[in-house]
Amino acid sequence: GSPQLLGGPGPAANLSSGNTPIATIGAAPTATSQTHIVAMGDTLGKIAAKYLGSSGPKAVKKLQDANPGLDVHRLKIGQELKIPTP
Repeated sequence: GSPQLLGGPGPAANLSSGNTPIATIGAAPTATSQTHIVAMGDTLGKIAAKYLGSSGPKAVKKLQDANPGLDVHRLKIGQELKIPTP
């Protein structure tokens, strides 16, 4: 007899399309979250101005709220800060 393909392209296509929504859902949070790595000379005011459009107290407070335990007087070079949405 002639050889038969078991499974064929059908199951592979179904499996692939079944995984697509999972990949999309998994990718969504990283697309919306933003971080900043502290560099020499950075201040919360400068970081707030860059990402939030203002260096005022409200913008700085948003940065502090997004980073619990952050010591505003001791930013460390290389420290990763979460950036809230403006």
